Amino acid sequence: MDERRDSQRDTVPVEDWERELLKKVASAFRTPNRDELQAVLAVKLLELKRRQPPGIRYWPAYVAKFFYNKAHNFVRDERARARRESTEPEAPHSWLNWTPDEHFLIARVWERLSPGETLLWSMLAECDGNQSRVARKLGLHRNTVRARIKRIRILLSKSGY
Repeated sequence: MDERRDSQRDTVPVEDWERELLKKVASAFRTPNRDELQAVLAVKLLELKRRQPPGIRYWPAYVAKFFYNKAHNFVRDERARARRESTEPEAPHSWLNWTPDEHFLIARVWERLSPGETLLWSMLAECDGNQSRVARKLGLHRNTVRARIKRIRILLSKSGY
């Protein structure tokens, strides 16, 4: 008996205008996974209706903006996922294929780097170029890591690389 009451409390009615709005918003976004987008929006709507944030003056406008934001996030994440899957990772030891001139240039730049920058460069190679992970491992802010990488790039470009 208690289980039935709990399940009735968890069910939230979705109105027709909400369904139509959901379909309209999903059709406004260019994605090959439109059905998946609609399903994600439906789940998000149910979650939203269960927790009903206080202070909403006009529910239809709130829901419309909510759908557009969630759909935008879905499409953005989908595109990022597709980019990640399409790019082939670089061979882990691509430096083995460098010419002697490239080794010489890198060695000259390496000598001009500070100890912190050489450590950063080594950590970047170790973490496959993931700047956030390097920042966490070195205990630095990610913008500091980006600034140091910029300095390394400037040194490389000045050296002709």
